Amino acid sequence: MQSGVYVNQSVEFAFTDSLSPSCADDPASCACPDDVSCNTTAGTTSSVTSETCDPTQYALSWQLQLIYVVAFVFIVVVATGGNAIVIWVVVAHKRMRTVINYFLVNLAVADALISVFNTLFNSVYMINNHWPFGRAYCRFAQFIAPCTISASVFTFMAIAIDRCAPRIRPTIILLLCTVFIARHHTDARY
Repeated sequence: MQSGVYVNQSVEFAFTDSLSPSCADDPASCACPDDVSCNTTAGTTSSVTSETCDPTQYALSWQLQLIYVVAFVFIVVVATGGNAIVIWVVVAHKRMRTVINYFLVNLAVADALISVFNTLFNSVYMINNHWPFGRAYCRFAQFIAPCTISASVFTFMAIAIDRCAPRIRPTIILLLCTVFIARHHTDARY
């Protein structure tokens, strides 16, 4: 990725250029932007046109590509395999089915999803400087990353509340649980 900041007569903007091997042949598949907007200090918008797209400008050597491929494959295999083992242990063994372990299964599912649906495909983009998987999967990959990270964060919050609340206010938690159970049983009878 080429990036730079240009300043010209109080006009300041950032220009980024994604590379694609077929920019001149097929403009529809070209990842190079045709028009980059910028904001001036006066608040008006101007544009800059990218003229060339050299796919070899930022190409990695084959040795570095091999190192990246091995590292990314190792990361994906370990992350997916480890999370699959966690899920299997909790689901397969009845004794392991506790509230905290269900939270851990939720974390494992979120981590496995990001390693399979995001890390693997983004590694191809990082190595080749080209996204060959299409626009729809690009949007999905950019959706799944914050979605799974949010699921992880909210699961950590639930674990913290689950572990902390009964110790801070045990009588209030017990009272709320008793009221909820009493209402549930009363509503179920009628």
